[in-house]
Amino acid sequence: MSEKTDIIKLYLHFINLKKIYIGSIVLFSVFVFSTTFVHTAFGATAIEGCGLWDVSAECDLSGWMKLFMGDIAVGAILAIFLHILAHRSNESLKENGEQIQKILQGQETTRKARRDYAVQNLKNHLTTLLFVLGIINRLTMNYNTATDQKSVIYSKIKGEEERMARIIQNARNTTVYSSDTLDPTLVNQIDGVCTFVSGLGITEKEGKLEFAKYDKSRRKLDEITKKLSAISQSTPVFK
Repeated sequence: MSEKTDIIKLYLHFINLKKIYIGSIVLFSVFVFSTTFVHTAFGATAIEGCGLWDVSAECDLSGWMKLFMGDIAVGAILAIFLHILAHRSNESLKENGEQIQKILQGQETTRKARRDYAVQNLKNHLTTLLFVLGIINRLTMNYNTATDQKSVIYSKIKGEEERMARIIQNARNTTVYSSDTLDPTLVNQIDGVCTFVSGLGITEKEGKLEFAKYDKSRRKLDEITKKLSAISQSTPVFK
């Protein structure tokens, strides 16, 4: 949030500098045109015997001479001032642009680090989830072939199911955390796989336990894990 605030402040500063620069140009233009017309009007009543361009003690300066000898000098000073102001404004804008670029690069680096961290976490979660599914499937087969201690095996199955639920929740939390750095299609696929696996359950039929859709769950987890593994550090962050 602080980086976004810095960008907004720099942008507002840029707008203010542009307003000052444009306002100075408008002020200078109004000054030149107003003095031109005013002095021309006053210069229309020249003293008899004095020319338009005469400069002497007996003759008042005409409006044009006043413009050339007085206002042009002031205008030149004002023009120099505006030039200095514009130069400083351009330097400030350049510096602000560089700062904005650094902030944007910093944001991109942070988002990429978050993406890489989330991808690694998701791979770990899904790999562990695949391992837990294998344990549940093996315990189910052991339960069906066992002649005693079935209650112990069943308790282990329930414990692994609770473990599986926690892993799925962690994977979903990681997905939410990194949703702004991953492709939305991939995010939806991960969420879909988590929903599918969480819907799996052990069913009992004629004294036997069934762990349905185990093979399909493995395939889905393998596909998502491969897609996550294809994301390298050189892969651009999704925007």
